[in-house]
Amino acid sequence: MSMKYTRLVFSFCACLAFSQAFGKAEGDLSVIRQNFNRIYVQSEGEESPLKELLLQNQPGFSVSDRVVMELQQRVPYEAARMRHYLKALQADGSWSDINYQDTNRSGWDPRLHAERILEMVKHFSNPENEYYHSKKVEKAIHRALRYWFVQKPVCLNWYYNQIGIPRTLGTAFILFEPFLTDAEKQDAITVMKQARFGMTGQNKVWLAGNVMMRGVLENDLDLVKQARDTIVSEIVRGGKEGIKDDGCFHQHGPQPQFGNYGLAYVYTMSLLSGLFSDTSMAFTPSQLEVIAGLLEEGYQWVIWQGKMDIAALGRQLFASAPLHKALSLAFAATELGGGRDARCNQVAARLLKNCFSPHNALIGHKHFWQSDYTLSRRAGWMASLKMASDRVMGVETMNGDNMKGYYMADGVLYIYKDATEYYDIFPLWDWRKLPGVTCYDDVRPVPLLKHSYYPGNRGRFVGGLSDEKNGISAMELDRDGLKAQKF
Repeated sequence: MSMKYTRLVFSFCACLAFSQAFGKAEGDLSVIRQNFNRIYVQSEGEESPLKELLLQNQPGFSVSDRVVMELQQRVPYEAARMRHYLKALQADGSWSDINYQDTNRSGWDPRLHAERILEMVKHFSNPENEYYHSKKVEKAIHRALRYWFVQKPVCLNWYYNQIGIPRTLGTAFILFEPFLTDAEKQDAITVMKQARFGMTGQNKVWLAGNVMMRGVLENDLDLVKQARDTIVSEIVRGGKEGIKDDGCFHQHGPQPQFGNYGLAYVYTMSLLSGLFSDTSMAFTPSQLEVIAGLLEEGYQWVIWQGKMDIAALGRQLFASAPLHKALSLAFAATELGGGRDARCNQVAARLLKNCFSPHNALIGHKHFWQSDYTLSRRAGWMASLKMASDRVMGVETMNGDNMKGYYMADGVLYIYKDATEYYDIFPLWDWRKLPGVTCYDDVRPVPLLKHSYYPGNRGRFVGGLSDEKNGISAMELDRDGLKAQKF
């Protein structure tokens, strides 16, 4: 064989390999785009018992919790709301009822601008929606985008700039990508560049998810793969933060975070497992098993009659939080693995039966030994006990959340039958007299938590024993000079 012929064969093979690799890259990115459309647009008209429950209990747009905001995005199309957005949109692309100068660190008002863009894009992206799949709506979207790109609103809280806004607008950018001008696409990529790899736990997952969306916009498969690998690196048990060996989820140190970061973790992982499905980056069965295990060993215990245990909510004690956090989890559980993994579907079915119907079959006693947290479930009632120690933080306050929760981990005991016992009680509570708490009686305001991540009780002898049917928990209380032994 001549050298010339050899070079020709080599060149042909190299071109073929490149073509195949390029085709695979284009294929994976194309499937991810299709999955965005399937999850956010095509599923809009699908009916399910969970959607019916959501329609009966819709969260408001004023809520600042990321997961509940995304739950609101699931509320089916409402013509009146869309007509309002279009009519109220001003010439410069802003809305007069949004305070763009807001300096709040939680519930930052300009986030509503991004939410409305996404909602309009979702309706515009459905070709069957003849009225909203129109030039009029397309022009309104361009106008609203231009306002954001020109004004570049910035929040005092880093979270909105790096996670919240890119998370919302990134989805809108991908759905609206065929209609973006070249200049708009570059502005969109600039917004997405506010998110970079880093941090730990769910923050790390959020940031990597935003980088993944930028990779899709830039047609950069290597960046998408790097983001995917960063995301799945958090699908582990037993680390300092994340999924613990006791079935709880910790973040901000040794602190139970079922209702805040843990819920966001499950919800985001479920969404990402659907977005990556049918690609070379799909979650593996073992990775899905870890998340399903968190649902079965953890979350299945903390939801009763469709509401999350108050002790599991963490610092987020807003109106209807137990209901909407539980609903968010239900959607995440049913969609884990793209809704097509047999093991995940079995776990979801058990969770829905035990947590959202009168037919609770999860009867027993569980102590989360790394979290100072105990739950006891019977056929007709549930009780939860939240403690803290010199090893486990109790609760936190941050960005104006949970300003009165000083005693919330001092042996607080909640007892539920129909799950309405404490529902939306927070504005009316005497926060010194939470059930089960031992503290000084005083007319002065409840002390403010001195640190965002509150160290909690100084007692060392805190824990529990269980044979999975019954158990006992004990707490050595040592706070502010008050000492007691409780069990």
